[in-house]
Amino acid sequence: MRFSTNPHKPTILTLLRPDPKKNLTTLVKAFGECCPLREPANLTLIMGNRDNIDEMSTGNASVLITVLKLVLFILEIPVPAFPKHHRQSDVPEIYHLAAKTKAAAHGPPMLATKNGNPVDIHRALYNGLLVDPHDQQAIADALHELVSEKKNVGRVQKEWVEEHTPLFVA
Repeated sequence: MRFSTNPHKPTILTLLRPDPKKNLTTLVKAFGECCPLREPANLTLIMGNRDNIDEMSTGNASVLITVLKLVLFILEIPVPAFPKHHRQSDVPEIYHLAAKTKAAAHGPPMLATKNGNPVDIHRALYNGLLVDPHDQQAIADALHELVSEKKNVGRVQKEWVEEHTPLFVA
């Protein structure tokens, strides 16, 4: 992926607008303050397209500025990816990663909030971990577990394929 600092590492992909309700700052703090997580993984923050922070809504601008300060000055996360713009040609790859995570059709592990729709996805596919979106340490621990235990990915893929193949193959 064009935005990865080291394309051979797993990518923790965050694709959302910088909305205060999304609790993006807690995710960034969890990643930035967990050295065992920073070493084996890339963090990609795709926070919408933007030209001028002054033209953004107050809430979104505040989140974006806070995230940028955290990444660049406070946590000093080494060369994270947070593109100002993504090209049209990037969209298929970005959405391919996001679609795999959302649909879990290929078994990638997901980390999601323990509230709302992700609970149903997890219950159906058992493909990752659910956490309290306000618990920074739980987020860091869960991300570290997911990126450092590759054996879980293979197990989840195999179990998903065995369970769901009869639904799609006659």
